[in-house]
Amino acid sequence: MPRADGRTGFWYVNCAVGTASQLGRVLGMAIAVVLGFAVPGPASAADCLPANTPGQTIVGFIDTLKGIQGKALIVRPVAPVCLSAPDEKNAAKPSLAIHVYAQDDELFKMMDLIRTEVRLTGRLFRADSLAHKAPIVMEVTKAEPN
Repeated sequence: MPRADGRTGFWYVNCAVGTASQLGRVLGMAIAVVLGFAVPGPASAADCLPANTPGQTIVGFIDTLKGIQGKALIVRPVAPVCLSAPDEKNAAKPSLAIHVYAQDDELFKMMDLIRTEVRLTGRLFRADSLAHKAPIVMEVTKAEPN
C-alpha cells in the first residue's frame, strides 16, 4: 500500500529510514554471530593447555588493541586456545584472543613483530581483572617469528 511519501512494501515497513547501509550492518552482524558460534573448539579438556604452567607455546598473529588504559598486545591464535585446571576458577573456555605481556627484551621483540605470525612461549592463565583485554593472558618468556 503506497504511503504519502511514495514508499511501498516490505522495505518501507521493516526499515524505517530505508537505507541499504542499515540492512548491510544488520546482515553483517548476523553473519558474525553465526560464524562466532561455528568456531571449532578443542574436543575435550584434554586438548586444552594447562593453566599456570611455564613453557606453553602458541602460534598466532600479534596486534595492538587500543583501550582506555593505553595499548595492549593481543595475539590471535591460528586455532582456539583453552585452559585446563584442576579447579574451574583457573580454567578458561576456547578463545581466539590472548592478551600478552613480557619484560623488556621480549616486549621489544613483540613490538617489532606486530602484524606478523609469531611463536610465543610462556605461562598462560585466566584473565582476572578488567585490565586484561582477553579471557586468557600470557606472560611471554620467548617471542620469535613463525
